[in-house]
Amino acid sequence: MSAPAVPWPRLGVDRGTFREPPREYGILPFWFLNGELDPDEMRWQLRELRDKKLPGIILHGRYGLETPYIGDTYLERIGLAVEEAERLGLRTWIYDEMNWPSGTADHRVLQARPDLAQRYIQCVALDARGPWFAYLTGEDSRYLDFQRSTPVAAFAISSEGELVDLTPNLSFEKVLPWQVPPGDWRLLYIVEKTADYYIDALNPESTAEFLRLGYDPYVAAANGRLGSQVPGFYTDEPAMHYFLSGQDVPILPWTKDMFRRFRERNGYELRPYLPHLFFDVDVESPRVRFDFYESLTEFYSDAYYRQIREWCEERGVLFTGHLLYEEWLRAVIRVEGNLFRHYEHFHVVGVDHLYPIIGERDNPAEHVAMKVASSAAHQLRSERLLCESFGGMFMDATMQRMKWIADWEYVLGVNLLNPHGFHYTLEGQRKRDWPPSMFYQYPWWRHYGAFSDYISRLSYLLTGGRHVAKLAVLWPMTSLFANYTPQARNRFDRRTEFDFNVLTDLLLRLHHDFDYVDDEALAAS
Repeated sequence: MSAPAVPWPRLGVDRGTFREPPREYGILPFWFLNGELDPDEMRWQLRELRDKKLPGIILHGRYGLETPYIGDTYLERIGLAVEEAERLGLRTWIYDEMNWPSGTADHRVLQARPDLAQRYIQCVALDARGPWFAYLTGEDSRYLDFQRSTPVAAFAISSEGELVDLTPNLSFEKVLPWQVPPGDWRLLYIVEKTADYYIDALNPESTAEFLRLGYDPYVAAANGRLGSQVPGFYTDEPAMHYFLSGQDVPILPWTKDMFRRFRERNGYELRPYLPHLFFDVDVESPRVRFDFYESLTEFYSDAYYRQIREWCEERGVLFTGHLLYEEWLRAVIRVEGNLFRHYEHFHVVGVDHLYPIIGERDNPAEHVAMKVASSAAHQLRSERLLCESFGGMFMDATMQRMKWIADWEYVLGVNLLNPHGFHYTLEGQRKRDWPPSMFYQYPWWRHYGAFSDYISRLSYLLTGGRHVAKLAVLWPMTSLFANYTPQARNRFDRRTEFDFNVLTDLLLRLHHDFDYVDDEALAAS
């Protein structure tokens, strides 16, 4: 299958086009469908968008929607928006979820298939000094959190590094008795749990169900306009793990048949090596961790991103969106793995940058998300780099502030601005949903056309060339894989992340442009 056609012309640079930038290179906002969706009101709002020279909008079901998401009325309104936008010369992209993160079709996936709920493992660690008789039960949560858990394995590690497999001691399914030998020991009780608010994104069946419930209904609503009037679908912050993902806790992503899938990929059994994922046991620990996170990345990329891309290509539409925690090296390990493996499946690479901030010496990580996404776009031939922008800028956001942020993003490689967002209505609590709305409610909306012209001109000039950087900076994810422990930072990952952020921030300040290069891909070449 070949990539679908892009909805913008490929143009050379000339004075006339610079003076009158093409509408197709303009601002592409989220249109938050967060009210009653009155047909006449929708038509009026679409005319407002056309009058400010926007090329289109991304239709986004959002908090406050007064009709069931992907119900008959909602899909009728989607069809109306598609038809009316076509008449006005606007294109209509589809956001693939109600609110975010993508993957659940407003929880319909798990309502239809509870067995596809997200899975994870948790390592409960207890220190004991022997000789002692230890008796640990995972039946309830009176003392430790064993809520809805299933034992996976149990181990003990001595202060001298001796590893003892206690899994055969498990009795009555969840009871762990053990006669602790003399000395200091750490008992590890590893359990599997589920979280019924998100999907098991490592399981291909989850995405297949998401496509059935969250993508297929739009085909009929588009009424034959997929690939022309409806250029593409947008996925937002999916992840292979969503429980306490931003915290240092002894929790890791898991999936159905993990032991079998890991063995088939890596050629050895994972269960005896589970302690290595949480502690430095011996010289085997880095290898086991590397294999584990490489496996997670592969399973997730294949299960989620590849399936959606193929669905889109079969229907002639583009696949775009952005990932989670792109700017934080350590945090991204547990939610996405290696980002470069997923960017390969996007027709249009995307990223996000929220809040009224840009990078500074005291916050040197701020540029990382855009530089890794722009590096992927350059290397994977994505002509545009979409950036979800301006969310959380507060009600007093001015156009000067928006230009300040957009300029910084564009210096770092962005050339498709995706404002977050344009609210259908600010009635009631809706005004508190990631303000501000930069739509007709915005005090300076009457001047928005000038900002739209500026962004169109900038995007046009920065699209179609070939990015040349004299420097390549290794994206150190595989070395971080080998040294990552989820419950605690260590000297290696602290130093790696700090040095990486400061070095690349300094290069930018000294005007030495660069691209990140995936260390694994470089080694393979």
